[in-house]
Amino acid sequence: MIQKLKDYVEHEFGKKVSYQKDCKTLSTSILNKTSEVISPSTLRRFYGFLSTNSKPSRVTLDILSRYCDFTCWDDFTENNKDTEGNSESFTHIWEKASQNASKLSTRNCELLKKQNQLNSNNITKRYFAYERLNYLISSDFVATPFVGPGGYGKSTLLIEWYESFQHASSNKHNIELFISARTLEGWYGKEKYFDEWLLSLIGLNTPALFDRLKDGSCKNPGKFILIIDALDELSLPQSKTERLYQEIHNLVSSMSPKWFKLVITSRLSIWKDFINAGDSIDKWYFAKNQNFTSEGANMPPLNEGEVQEIFNKTINMTAGERILVEELPYDFFQIISYPYYLRIYMELYNKDGSPRVGDRIDLLTEFLKKEVYQSPDADESSDILYYIVEKSKQYKTLATVKKNDLKNEYPIHLKLAGNYYNAYNHLLSFGILSEELVENEFGAYKKIVSITQLEVYGLLTIHRLIEKEGDVSFKLFEEIQKEYANSAILPLLISMLFEVAYKKRRVDALIPLFTLSEKVLASVFEQSSIHQTLSKDDYMRSELIPFYANNKIARKHLFEKNINLNTIATSSNFLTYNYLQHAVHMHEVFFGRTLLYISNAYNLDFNWIDEFIKEMPENPPKKTPPLICGLWFSCLEISSFFSNAKNQSQILRKIDSFLLTTTSNSWNEHDRLVFELGLVFSLLITKQHQLIVNRLSILFESSTGTKFTSEKKALKIYYEFAKWRVSSVFNDAVMQELQNLVGETPPWISYQTNIIAKSWLAMYYLSNGMMNKAYELYRKSVEISNLAGYKIFEAKLLKNLSTTLNSLGEESMAKDCDAFFRSLAEDSNVDC
Repeated sequence: MIQKLKDYVEHEFGKKVSYQKDCKTLSTSILNKTSEVISPSTLRRFYGFLSTNSKPSRVTLDILSRYCDFTCWDDFTENNKDTEGNSESFTHIWEKASQNASKLSTRNCELLKKQNQLNSNNITKRYFAYERLNYLISSDFVATPFVGPGGYGKSTLLIEWYESFQHASSNKHNIELFISARTLEGWYGKEKYFDEWLLSLIGLNTPALFDRLKDGSCKNPGKFILIIDALDELSLPQSKTERLYQEIHNLVSSMSPKWFKLVITSRLSIWKDFINAGDSIDKWYFAKNQNFTSEGANMPPLNEGEVQEIFNKTINMTAGERILVEELPYDFFQIISYPYYLRIYMELYNKDGSPRVGDRIDLLTEFLKKEVYQSPDADESSDILYYIVEKSKQYKTLATVKKNDLKNEYPIHLKLAGNYYNAYNHLLSFGILSEELVENEFGAYKKIVSITQLEVYGLLTIHRLIEKEGDVSFKLFEEIQKEYANSAILPLLISMLFEVAYKKRRVDALIPLFTLSEKVLASVFEQSSIHQTLSKDDYMRSELIPFYANNKIARKHLFEKNINLNTIATSSNFLTYNYLQHAVHMHEVFFGRTLLYISNAYNLDFNWIDEFIKEMPENPPKKTPPLICGLWFSCLEISSFFSNAKNQSQILRKIDSFLLTTTSNSWNEHDRLVFELGLVFSLLITKQHQLIVNRLSILFESSTGTKFTSEKKALKIYYEFAKWRVSSVFNDAVMQELQNLVGETPPWISYQTNIIAKSWLAMYYLSNGMMNKAYELYRKSVEISNLAGYKIFEAKLLKNLSTTLNSLGEESMAKDCDAFFRSLAEDSNVDC
């Protein structure tokens, strides 16, 4: 038992006690950990460097036991008596297992990196995975799965987490074994119990280790963490696969959550088979049905910060201009947040930094080319997908068919009947298809098959229509309107066909767009896809916008109903000019000029102020949209600020009077929030921060615990920012909340909101000495300002950055900022 204590001490010490000088270092280590003293000479006698006829004293044994995390010598002997007779001490067994597991796991991770073409540039830290795994390790759960379609980044996140976890000093006593599921196939034919075979992988031929892991009352040096990657890649016959699943379930049920943890990755269909092979998932964390999304995943897609980090490590290293996540259209970002699509996007970047994938049509087409049209079973995959497209259209079931109907057409369930079985399972594995068991109206169950991603279904439908017609024409729009009437997919199909025709420069197919049903057009323009498409290709924009601007229905849906402040100083400016050229009624002139004046203000141009004072009415006309009203009052605030035409109290009374009349007649809460978002611009640039606090406080002081809309989340950011500008005191809780809110604000004002939030966060990190993080956020704010054409914010940011750089002693960089600021502001009398 003394020898075993020596082994434990060396394990805690982190190395063998091989020389007398080690005893001096060990004495210090014992003092630091236990606040108790054992002299170096006592330790030399204990390890045999000095001869002695006496045994170690009880005091020495107690202190050394406490150093090894036992309460005393008696506790140590009680917890180690079960291995007393073994020729190899338990500490040696554990140490050997830990070292061998580390070598094997490192080799497996490197192999996976090569297979998946992974390197440090396309691996990002997934914080949700750290939170989930850290919770698992400290909880009473034994296991957790990471489930998602192929290419969803399951292996990647586990490799990143494992390598980080392994190198943390606090985990030095754990055994961490990372293996692929294909490794488990080696169990068959070995004539060993499953747990014994697992131990043999790390060079152990004794069951002592797992015996201890099953006993929650014993004391072990650390935890055994087993990671099994890609359960869906097993190639065993079904009977053997089921037996293996049962063995894994038996392992989970027999192990103590105190000492053993299991992590598995899988695709959804295999995960369901695996769970059905066990009796219960009570010991599994984050494994219940409610934890899964409609895409068949219990893990989120990449978020904006994660995608930006990968961009910065890859294409932004070579591109002429940095790619910002914020500049990507919302629907495009939603697609590349799926890691496999992101990889396709980055692979198709040219060496000169220009993208060969410019929009969602390009990206989805490339995905289908890789996983369908050029797959090993391309014809069979196409047959299956187009069957679903045709039948779901016929039966109006939205991308869904009965599996039995599909089986009657193609032998997707028979391994030996051609390649349809392989094609079907490939489509399942990449999340292109999904299966679901549903109950019908008679209480019976049926299995349905769906094309999971609506964008993929939409593009397949468009491909099918073009193939049948042989051309892209307006006739296809009319056919979609007729065949998909009252279908939820109709707006997506119209907008996707618009994108395809726009890319092909088919002006003739797009000019009659607004002859479609106004009900259809209203549903299409509830989304921003067509606006985003029109922001590209100057030729097509100049061909279509003047024509649309003279169409009454187009003016309503394209120009008036969807105002995007992100592009108001850039591409939307062209829409506004054309709209004004065809303005007839007073409310149209008011609408167009308000947008034009605000656009100029964002662009640091205030030459419109005299015209505004002379020609604009005293109040917005009746039925003016809330955002336009808010922007008009912003114009009034700005003109007053620079011309002293009205004093501040007069404007405030005017706003209050207008709101009192308008809100009591027709506006709801949402309208009021949108109005405030339009007004806040002028209050920010004229530095009326106390006024922002006063105006918005009523919205938040009485809404504790209520669920915020995206508009209210944006206003919350402006409210808290204004409070900080008034007090100059950071609130850690507020700054943490800010990071959660910034990605959940309305897309049409996301640029401005991001600029405010990120520059404010930069100041926060700077105050905490986190220079690199602060610089990255400030740089991002300036880049978004430049991207949006917001010279007013760019100038303000540069002036603030100059002040900050001067305070840090970076005088040369501060002078550069000042020079750039002056060049921006020389034609304006704005006080930035």
